[in-house]
Amino acid sequence: MTKTTSHKTKTMKVSLFFLFATLAAVVSAGQLGNPADEYKSENGLLEVTLTVDMVESLNGTRVAPGYNGKPVGPTLRVSPGDTLRVTLVNNLETTARDRVLYDYVMDEKSDYVNKTIVYNRLSAIGNVHSPEYGFWGLGYSNLHFHGIENPPHKEELQVYLAQGETKVYEVKIPDDQEPGLFWYHNHVHGTTVYAYLSSLQGAIIVEGTDSDITKAPGIENATEVVMMFSEYLQSPEGNYPMPIFPIVMSFDWESVTNGYLATETNYEFTEGETVLFRAVSANVDPDQNFVVPGMTFYIVAFDGSPVPEPIPTNVVKIPAGGRVEFIGRFEQAGTYNMTREGWGSHIAQNAEECTAAFGIPVYPCVSHDVDKPVGTITVVPASEPLGALPPLPDSIELPEYSDRLKFLEERPIAASKTITFEQKVGWPLFQIEYDGEFVPPGVAFGVDGALATPERVSDAIMADTCEEWNIEFKPAVGHPFHAHAGKFYLLAEDGVPVEEVV
Repeated sequence: MTKTTSHKTKTMKVSLFFLFATLAAVVSAGQLGNPADEYKSENGLLEVTLTVDMVESLNGTRVAPGYNGKPVGPTLRVSPGDTLRVTLVNNLETTARDRVLYDYVMDEKSDYVNKTIVYNRLSAIGNVHSPEYGFWGLGYSNLHFHGIENPPHKEELQVYLAQGETKVYEVKIPDDQEPGLFWYHNHVHGTTVYAYLSSLQGAIIVEGTDSDITKAPGIENATEVVMMFSEYLQSPEGNYPMPIFPIVMSFDWESVTNGYLATETNYEFTEGETVLFRAVSANVDPDQNFVVPGMTFYIVAFDGSPVPEPIPTNVVKIPAGGRVEFIGRFEQAGTYNMTREGWGSHIAQNAEECTAAFGIPVYPCVSHDVDKPVGTITVVPASEPLGALPPLPDSIELPEYSDRLKFLEERPIAASKTITFEQKVGWPLFQIEYDGEFVPPGVAFGVDGALATPERVSDAIMADTCEEWNIEFKPAVGHPFHAHAGKFYLLAEDGVPVEEVV
């Protein structure tokens, strides 16, 4: 007998527009964790080479793919109107088996069901933990520029670079691109968990305009700290990442920031110093809950866009793939511990639910429902008494959210569609049929009733039109929704209209 999760549904209504047819006064004490290398555009151009090799990091516990011999990719700084030209060089070993399987899944004549199994790294009966052909493809590489409005045909994410191959990505930053925080990462299907656990990613910062959040009153003198959050789960067979992150009973993972463990991550600020944290979640964990006990932070931007007013919080929630920028002022000297609180999965919140969902009679059972240290902040005394400080949010004046998509409100709706994100446990596993004895397949995610295959097209969108999409999640655990190269307005959540178009 199989146990399936109750199909509660979470919905989100969005309006989308696609155009694809045409081509401080207090000085910092000094130590700012482990900042990545940085490259900044000059005269409208940033050219950079990213070479992918095996890199040793995390105190020797991880040997994994990395960019330019470093534990995390460099931060790339550009301005609206610039050209970003990235040469990707892949030096990872690509085996003969990898090449055979890649050719097989890309061949339109291959058996559809078997191709689905191979492409999604499943066993013949859909088990995600013991794929029929192994976790192949770990030596391939490509790039996705997350959040930047870059047409999909420019990225060609179905193109994987094998060993010794090179590809030049040219990204034209739109003239009206809002300044903010974005990122880039490997996007070879079926290997992204391995890439995230390898810290194979880096930040992109669009800056240099009057609406740049770092120029806003109350923020302009803040110390900037860029944080690329990820994780590490070591393989039991050696000092390299697991190719998959088991959903249950894997608690020995580590939080990683800018390619370093918590024990290697230390920041030093001065009493009274204001800090702008610019955080990216390159995590397998659906939500990262960032906490510094005793601190209240003020969120000033989500996914590269400023919020209407600073949002106070003691827990900064960063969705997987998301970016959150938040500001804090350290008013007392001392030592502060940065922590990732347990996810709070809503899948199994006690031993009874763990038993019902997974047959595991203990709590916690979900791997991400545990706290993990992130690093340490040391605040040194100021050289002179600070006196009374005004409330931090009172001094912040955020730039207005760009109205560059406001015209969508006036556009006719060309089509209304429902897009369903679904998690399944049991049979049929989307398009994979099986009539034998049930063996738990783990968790599989599909869109509109199907697992991904290279040639599958979910829908056709007419260029230069506006569509209204109703996004459903089954079950209602919550999962980020991301449309490559497309921005959208959020109109309602769970049937409740939002107060402002976002």
